Amino acid sequence: AEDIIYGVYPSGLSVSNDVLYYTEQKESGKVFSVNLSADFYNSEIMIEDLYYPSDITISNNIVYVSEISNDRILKFNLLDDNPNIEVLLNNVDGPFNLVINNGKLYFIEEFKYKISMINLFDNDYNTNEIISNLNGPTGFEIIDDCIYLSLSPFDGEKGNIAVGCSKVLDLDKKND
Repeated sequence: AEDIIYGVYPSGLSVSNDVLYYTEQKESGKVFSVNLSADFYNSEIMIEDLYYPSDITISNNIVYVSEISNDRILKFNLLDDNPNIEVLLNNVDGPFNLVINNGKLYFIEEFKYKISMINLFDNDYNTNEIISNLNGPTGFEIIDDCIYLSLSPFDGEKGNIAVGCSKVLDLDKKND
């Protein structure tokens, strides 16, 4: 492994077209990009003045960033020279761990102990609860339409990673 980022507090990261994008989780947080095919790695600031951005993901040249302390999810177009930041969702309870699968954006709501989802093809962006009553969700990934989930309870007990999978397609049907 080769270190390519120094002196920052990176939280979320995503790779698209040989460019690494990451957030710096601070009160005056930023979104950076690093060209991975360049001879020298150089972090460039894309967006500034975010409030504790916790994660980032990219789909179809749209960048999605969660602000865990502002309870919102933002978006901007990757191809714009001066990106216009739009608020995609407000009043999301401590959003982090953004995952896009089949045109849907999934995320953890930290203080509600659940995974929620919105359909990115709908213009009203109604939030749907996918899994609730989670004991300390710390991360998840969707692979082959299955959700793999890590839990770390707040009561001092050891956490676990879900070994089986819950079919995302089946979970989506409960919200149709």
